[in-house]
Amino acid sequence: MSENFVTRETRRWNGFGVASHIEVRAPPESVWNALIDIDNKALFLSCLESTRRIGSKIGDPVRAGTRWKQTRKQLVFGRLARTRSVGVTCTAIDDQPPDVFPKSMSVISHAEGSAATGTLSVELIDDAEDEGDRCRLVVSFALVPHSFTSKIFFTSFFGQFLINKYSIKHVTSDMKDLAAYCELNSIHPNPDARKRQMTMK
Repeated sequence: MSENFVTRETRRWNGFGVASHIEVRAPPESVWNALIDIDNKALFLSCLESTRRIGSKIGDPVRAGTRWKQTRKQLVFGRLARTRSVGVTCTAIDDQPPDVFPKSMSVISHAEGSAATGTLSVELIDDAEDEGDRCRLVVSFALVPHSFTSKIFFTSFFGQFLINKYSIKHVTSDMKDLAAYCELNSIHPNPDARKRQMTMK
């Protein structure tokens, strides 16, 4: 996993946004398959307790309109404080051939007077030493308050503290967990790349 982990934040009265990317030493196909594997994400994302599909079967392809409920662990000072379940809907997903990149998936969820939208993408890295050896995982995430109370919370010192401490932490934690999982389990098209990967661990 590259140490080049970049996060950019924006804050406004009408919402809060984060854009992050991380380089993953794994084939883009492996990273994309893990990204859209909503049935098994709880196995490799440490902040996610469970996922349950709504209106589709386990193993069905993820399409625009696919819905699921996910239960996330809410950590306070490193300890589990509670769990929080939200419904998630896929609003758009690339249906390009398997070897065509970039690919992206967009989702939306609603909870507690606000909506969360996100776009998750896998991109090729032009300067990768070995073709298919590395890729970039990009996540943009936004929280948009709907109620007046939520808007007040979003702009308060306490609200900004919680957003900084937990929302961003969960996004970066998910990205690092997914990258680590893909790097450990991916089969590289280049055997020398795989050997380098195992040497680094």
